[in-house]
Amino acid sequence: GICGLLGAVVYIGLIVASQWMPGSEAATTAEALAEWGRPENRRWVMLPHMSVLAFAMLWMVGMVALERVLQCDPGRPSSDRQRKFGPAYFGQLFAIVGFATLVAMLMVQGAVQTLLAQEYVGATGETERQGLIQLYRGLRSIDLGLDLAWDGFIFVAIVLMGWAMVRHPWFGRLLGGAGIAVGLGALTANAWAAPEPPAFDWGPLCGLWIVAVNVRMLVLSRRELKD
Repeated sequence: GICGLLGAVVYIGLIVASQWMPGSEAATTAEALAEWGRPENRRWVMLPHMSVLAFAMLWMVGMVALERVLQCDPGRPSSDRQRKFGPAYFGQLFAIVGFATLVAMLMVQGAVQTLLAQEYVGATGETERQGLIQLYRGLRSIDLGLDLAWDGFIFVAIVLMGWAMVRHPWFGRLLGGAGIAVGLGALTANAWAAPEPPAFDWGPLCGLWIVAVNVRMLVLSRRELKD
């Protein structure tokens, strides 16, 4: 629960901080490359991409913890509990693969932005600069495929976790059903719009669901400690 909430804090912080990062106000690709290519901006360009590693790892731990909680059957003694290879188990696996894919995508994205921007600033002619712009746009299209892979894994993971929650007394139909609905909606929208992202961003809804789940886990842990 705590790791999941800390991950959410880092995630929100990155979104807010991105509004002040170099190139955030650029109107064209050329302006963005020129801004990113300035020597003093190199570390600032890579910082948000490197920071994704922090929230991804925190949410990985949170998903593993959630799977352990969902495996618990409060109606049976702990000595009789056996791990089941059900929706929660596979949900955590898909979530871990998804977060790893997200980190890979954003690390590559940051490296492409930084290095091509340096090449752009050092270009000696307009022809070379236009060629670098086209190269940048082509390389960034790789993001669409990696983003689609990340979406597929994480949305399926949310559906599976929600499915496991529906009949679990600690979570119930409301939280479980919400996870299934959000996950299926996001998965369908992304599949329909592929390879472009859908017009409606499902990320915040999925993030809210993950935060709600982690708050519930934290409440449960405090209750167990009191008991």
